[in-house]
Amino acid sequence: MAVVTAASTLSQLGQGWLAIAAIALSIGWIGSPSDGALVVTSFAVGSLLGALCETVRPTRARPYAVMMAGFFAPAC
Repeated sequence: MAVVTAASTLSQLGQGWLAIAAIALSIGWIGSPSDGALVVTSFAVGSLLGALCETVRPTRARPYAVMMAGFFAPAC
């Protein structure tokens, strides 16, 4: 449980930087910061859908395997 707690705590650092990185990338690519909101919103919707799927149909995998898959899924 301590490993899962530590890993999820560290992952929040990356999610905290998501909004800043999304705005910086949208300014660099498009020239408008408003499109950064689309990136942040789509990430949040994906997280919500993943949480709902896990609630409806819980997995029987070990918690650390589920957490690791959750950390790497946004990178794909």
